[in-house]
Amino acid sequence: MEKLDELKLADDTIVVYFCDNGPNGWRWNGGMKGRKGSTDEGGVRSPLFVRRPREIGAGTKNSPNRRRH
Repeated sequence: MEKLDELKLADDTIVVYFCDNGPNGWRWNGGMKGRKGSTDEGGVRSPLFVRRPREIGAGTKNSPNRRRH
């Protein structure tokens, strides 16, 4: 983000950050049922952050259970 700011590109760049959904063992899984690779909630959910300042307001959340049109 600092480099994008430095190059004056931050407002015109979509930044996407995501990762996998944690360990493949029986360690902490945010209280969700299942583990990585299972079809339960704990096996399929993973965090995703998108930054697009002109289109998405800070703190905007989208529920995976609600469809947007």
